[in-house]
Order: sequence, then structure tokens, then C-alpha cells
Amino acid sequence: MAMAAPIDEAKQLSNWLWDGMHGLKIDAGLRERLAISALVVALHHHKALIFLLENGSYQSFMALLRPQMDAWVNGAWLHRCATDKELEDFASGKSHVQPKEIFARLEADLDSGVIASIKAARWKEMCDFTHTGILQLQRNLTADTVEPNYAEEDLLRGLTQANACAIIAATFAAGIAGDDGFADQLVEHALDVTDAGPQAQA
Repeated sequence: MAMAAPIDEAKQLSNWLWDGMHGLKIDAGLRERLAISALVVALHHHKALIFLLENGSYQSFMALLRPQMDAWVNGAWLHRCATDKELEDFASGKSHVQPKEIFARLEADLDSGVIASIKAARWKEMCDFTHTGILQLQRNLTADTVEPNYAEEDLLRGLTQANACAIIAATFAAGIAGDDGFADQLVEHALDVTDAGPQAQA
């Protein structure tokens, strides 16, 4: 597979994002701490996704794409949308806000179409791979054997999405920290790369 160049570019992106993150100064409030923690998880997932792809662990690579999106969505929601009560419940492990509501409220708050764009293109597919549905199983079969059978196009689209989610996570983190310079470097690119393309087909 011709994956070497995109993987190298993703590594460079990851290093650049972490360089920017290491200089951020975050308010010590509960809202900021929880939000940043979730956003950092998304960036760690990005590094893991690159490693998995480079080492041929395509099953785990595809399965981790949705948790990466969940991480930055939760981080952004905690900072921008959660009420004080919801924040306290989340911190104590008693949150009852459903993911569907989190996505809807954050999308309404952002009013940018970022979440809707990714969900429309990839959500059903991401859930299938994460929960070992038919798309995941089909890509572990050939005519005669059980072995990885992933289309390069699907893997490249997954990497593009992983890169986009990492940039978005870093953008929200820069905003929380009030680092306008880093945020300005990220935000336009974040909007440009959120189109992850059509769904994989069964």
C-alpha cells in the first residue's frame, strides 16, 4: 500500500500539534481541566491511530476512529455547553447526558456544520467498526482465508479523519487556553479537512 507518505505527514502533524499543546497555559478550574483532559485524549488517540496504521493493525485503527471523535466532542461540550450541574455530575461519574444530546447541543453552539459533516459522512461506518459490525468483519475475510482485506481508500479516509479530529481538538484546547496565535494557525485548516468523504460500503 502507498501509505508511507500520508503516514509521515500525519506524524509531522502530530509532532506540530504536541509542540503547540506543550506551551499552553490552562486555567485551573474544573471545567477547563476536564475539557482539556478530554481533548488531550483525542490527540493521544491520533498518535495511536498513526502507530496502528503504520504497523498494519487495521482492525484496531478503524475501531479507534469513533473514540477519537468522542473525545474531542466531549471536551468541547464540557467547556462550551455543559451546565454547572452537568459538569459536577460528569466529574463524579454520574452524568446522564446521552451522546446524541451532547452532539446536538455542541453542533447548535458551534453553528459551523463541523460535527454534522463528519457524522453525515462517517458516523454509521465508525460505529460499525468500533462495535465489530459487518463492515469490520467483511474486511477481515478473503475468499479463502480470515485475514485483513482493507481497501487503501478506506484507510486513507480514516487517516484524513484522524488528522482532522486532532486539529479540531488542538483548536479547542488553544481556545480554552486563550492562545489566539496557535488557534489562528489551526482554525482555518480544521474547517478545510473535516470532509472525510463517503461511507465505506458493505
